[in-house]
Amino acid sequence: CMLQDRKGLIWLGTRDGLNRYDGYGFTCFRHNPGDSSSLAGNHVNSLAEDAHGNIWVATDRGLSCFLRELGIFRT
Repeated sequence: CMLQDRKGLIWLGTRDGLNRYDGYGFTCFRHNPGDSSSLAGNHVNSLAEDAHGNIWVATDRGLSCFLRELGIFRT
């Protein structure tokens, strides 16, 4: 799946995590079992942006919200 957010960033959901492209390079986000602020799962099924600019990520292991101002996921 793919989403372009209000800031122009491209978010790509894959079977191996979430990738964010800023026009210059990629940032990869993956599930880390030891980090509660990481992505819920690595198989990303759907992406959406809410009215506050948070990115919602549906994965095979649950729903995560990327809190842009904190740079973390909340599951």
